[in-house]
Amino acid sequence: MIVERRLEKIREGVLNLHNIAKKSVEMFIEGLRGNDEVRKKLEDLEVKADLLHSDVDYDCITFIALFQPVARDLRFVVGMMKISSGYERITDLTLEVGYYYCDDDELLAIFEEMRRSLVEMF
Repeated sequence: MIVERRLEKIREGVLNLHNIAKKSVEMFIEGLRGNDEVRKKLEDLEVKADLLHSDVDYDCITFIALFQPVARDLRFVVGMMKISSGYERITDLTLEVGYYYCDDDELLAIFEEMRRSLVEMF
């Protein structure tokens, strides 16, 4: 029972990171257009992602140390650590891109198409 609760907490943390990363991908184009409010929101999302990623990693390492999982549970926990890291990196990159300013409509159209593809992948 305790094992399942711990795994569920890890799963929920990664799902929250997923939502934060998706939201940052949806917003970063407005940062490119010079919207300072969106840039601030991207900063906030990045900070939340950093903290949540740290929590997920801690929970995973603690789970491994306490329960010494094998097979399925160990693969799940290691996978969640990798996925968590990927989502955190996405928020880092969207913030970085969002800091730039672009007034080229053709380039913004390319970025918009890229954003649509990324959101579909989520």
